[in-house]
Amino acid sequence: MKKLLSFALVLALIVSLCACAAGGSAGPKKANDNVTIEGIYVDDSYVKEEGSPLKRVYMFLNVTATDENLKVDSGYFKMTIGENSYDSAFSKGACDYAPSYYYSSYIEDLYVGNSQKLALTFEVPSGDLVAGKEISFYDSDLPVDDLKMTTDDIVTCANAEEVCKLADPDGYAVEADKHAPADEATVKQVSGDLNGYYWEFQVAVGTMIQNHELEFYAPNEFELRTSLGSNGGTYEVKKAFIYITYSTNNHTVKIPYEYKDGELYLHCSTAFSIYE
Repeated sequence: MKKLLSFALVLALIVSLCACAAGGSAGPKKANDNVTIEGIYVDDSYVKEEGSPLKRVYMFLNVTATDENLKVDSGYFKMTIGENSYDSAFSKGACDYAPSYYYSSYIEDLYVGNSQKLALTFEVPSGDLVAGKEISFYDSDLPVDDLKMTTDDIVTCANAEEVCKLADPDGYAVEADKHAPADEATVKQVSGDLNGYYWEFQVAVGTMIQNHELEFYAPNEFELRTSLGSNGGTYEVKKAFIYITYSTNNHTVKIPYEYKDGELYLHCSTAFSIYE
């Protein structure tokens, strides 16, 4: 049995692909010396839970540290629509297809003279996404108080992938290819290096470290074991990911993989972490 220990931490969009509130464009940009708001989008397919009015709103920024060092992350950014305020929060998997933008709960230092593209997500009730409302912004680490927009500037898209495709077309093309099905030869090679083996890894859960053991079986099955119990299902080999899907709830976890010196490495901690 093999054990590997993983401690991982503009093109136009065809209008038919995205029902856009701004006539098919990304909408107007707003900028000051440090921050450019490159677009605000809403994922019209997002459902937090049955009957919930909340929609997922995406905001894409380009941040430049011109005079002083700044800090960037995807949390604690406040967006006020009319009389109501909403805080951004990182949500695992929400922005996988826009790799040009930093999207993480971890704080990064941005030093003078450097720029960083940043993605944010919010949950906003549909009642606050109607036309004609003013939008303002606040962040304790970023100078955005002087930037104003309106809900007329928000672009509505059918799903999260279309949001990313419009906001980051080049990055989307690269990332989408990684998630495409692998060819027959790759599936055979990867499956041969998975089946009959298991991987041990650790994941931070709050202040605790939880041990995981992930084992694969022919032809395309897996079992995940932790101190809380076990679960399993089937897996699928993509060009750069192993998709494991639980039979109990159809939830899919996307595990990045790569070959180094002929040996298969799975980045399990990255896939299972809720913090990045």
